[in-house]
Amino acid sequence: MNPNADFAYSETCTVTVTGADVTDQDSTGTPDAMTGNTSFAFTTLDAPPPANTPPTVDAGGPYQVEQGATVQVSATGTDPEGGAITYAWDLDNNGSFETPGQTVTFSAAGLTAPMTLTIAVRGTDPGGLTDVKTATVNVVWHNGGFNLPGGGNRVTFKAGANVPVKFSLGGDHGLDILRPGYPASDAFTCGGTAPTNATGQINWGGTLKYDAPSDTYSFNWKTDRAWANSCRVLVVGLKDGTNLVATFTFN
Repeated sequence: MNPNADFAYSETCTVTVTGADVTDQDSTGTPDAMTGNTSFAFTTLDAPPPANTPPTVDAGGPYQVEQGATVQVSATGTDPEGGAITYAWDLDNNGSFETPGQTVTFSAAGLTAPMTLTIAVRGTDPGGLTDVKTATVNVVWHNGGFNLPGGGNRVTFKAGANVPVKFSLGGDHGLDILRPGYPASDAFTCGGTAPTNATGQINWGGTLKYDAPSDTYSFNWKTDRAWANSCRVLVVGLKDGTNLVATFTFN
C-alpha cells in the first residue's frame, strides 16, 4: 500500500477491507465473497530514526621509543550512538591502515635516532562512519645513564674539584649530540625535589669525547668552590630531545 500522502509521525491509521469487494478464485460455480469487513490499525513511528554520526577517536601520544626497540601505541574513542568502534593503525604513514587493534606495537627496528615519525589510527563505527587521528613517535638513542664517581645519579663531591662525567647512549652517534646550552647546572634546595632541567652554564671546556671500547661519552666538569654545602642538578640535553639528569651534593 502506498497512501496518497505520507503519514505523519505518531499518526494512527485504520485499514478496512470491504468484504463484498473480496471474492475467491474458484474456477467453477459462483465466486464466494467474504462474509464481512475486516479492519486493523497501526501507529507510525513517534520520531524519525536517529541519524548515524561519526565516532571521535584519539591516537594518544606523543610516544617515545629507543632506536631498535618497540613501544605500545593505544587509541581511545567514543561513538555518539554508543556503538563499538573498530580500530586500525597506519604505522608507516603510507595511507594504508594495515594493523588492526585498539592497542598495537610500533617497532623502531632499522630506524636511526633522532627521528620523529607520524602514525595514524582510524576508528570505524557500526554504521561504517570513520574518524582518523594522528600521533607522533620520537625515536631516541638508548639512555644508558651516567657513570659517575661513586655510582648512581646522586653523587657527593668536593666543591671546586673536577667531576669526570661519563654516560652511554648505546653506541657511537658522533660528537654532535648535545642541544645548544647543554650541559647545564642549577642549584636547588638540598632535601627538596631536584629539577629535571637546567639553564645555568657550566665550566666544562666545550670538549666532548667518545671511547669506543667502553661505549662511553665523557667530559670534565670544573665545579666551583663556592658551591660547598649546596646541592646542584647536572643536565645533559641531547639532540634527540631527552635529558640525562644527575644530582650532586657538594661538601
